[in-house]
This record gives sequence, structure tokens and C-alpha cells, in this order.
Amino acid sequence: MKAQKHIPRRAEKQRTWRPIAGLVALTAVVSAAITFWLDPSVGRRRRATARDRAGALVRRTGRRLTRWQRTAAATAFANTQKLRHLRRGSRPVADDVTLKGEVESALARNRELSRLQILVDVFEGIVTLRGQVEHPEQMREAESSVRRLPAVCDVHTLLHLPGTPAPNKVAALRASAGAAQAASAR
Repeated sequence: MKAQKHIPRRAEKQRTWRPIAGLVALTAVVSAAITFWLDPSVGRRRRATARDRAGALVRRTGRRLTRWQRTAAATAFANTQKLRHLRRGSRPVADDVTLKGEVESALARNRELSRLQILVDVFEGIVTLRGQVEHPEQMREAESSVRRLPAVCDVHTLLHLPGTPAPNKVAALRASAGAAQAASAR
């Protein structure tokens, strides 16, 4: 058999009254709360005040959550707009004359494009390229080298191959051809 530890009498007494003391304290707190809320003279006012404060707390929390939601939505929208507009980099403001010089320099740096006669027009950051190129790759290269410039907002290309009309002249040529056919039919 195992030997049992000897527990002093004092420790036994402490173990027996501790649970009872906790139960007594809990009973005292519950009875005080019941007396506080159900007091016949002031209990009605206390319950009404508690109900009003609880309602105010719920309303205030709802307003705070709504405000927080609006702030979060506005911040998310602002961040998406910042990202959307940073895609092509920030565009430094340049006047049209300066931008035209930069475009002509960019075209001159490319050996394939430097020997071609490409005219450059600039209006409010929009670059228009006019002229005749020898190969379709030169059209794409000219447009891409101009688009890489940070101050360029957009590029309109009116470049064309030898023997083909310029893109801005196609409609006029068709109209004049139609008018010539109508005149010869008379």
C-alpha cells in the first residue's frame, strides 16, 4: 500500500470554506443586482436609463462602422486610381515645341527611322506622325519609340507604305473617285 500524505488540519479547513466563500460572494453580487434593477422606487428609472444607454451604444457603433466603411471604400478607390494612373508613369508637363524636339530626337536615334522623312506634329501632348516608310515594321517601331517618351499622351500615326495612300487621304480619294465616276457617267 501506498503511504498517504499527511494533510494538516489547517489546510483542510481552508479547502472547505473557499468554495463556500465564492458561492456567498456570487450570491451577494446577484442579490445586489436584483435589488438594484428591481427596486420599487428607482428601479424603473434605472432600467429605462440602461435601455436608453444600450440603444445609444448600438446606434453610435452603427454610425462608427458606417463611417469606417465609407473611409475604407474611399481609400480603396483612391489607391486603385493611383495605381491606374501610375501605369504609364507620371507625365511631366512639356510644351508642344519641346515635346516635338524630343520626338524628333527619339526618331533620329533609331538608325532605321533616321533616314526616313517623318513629319511630326504635336498638339497638347498628342503626337501625329506623317510620312512614308518602307516596311510595316518601321511604322510599328516609330510609334513604339514615340510612345515610350514620358510626356506623350497619345500617338496618331498617318504613316503609310509606298504606293498606298496616307490613312487620312483614303476617304478623300474614295470620294473623289466616286465623283469622277458620277461625272463620267453623265
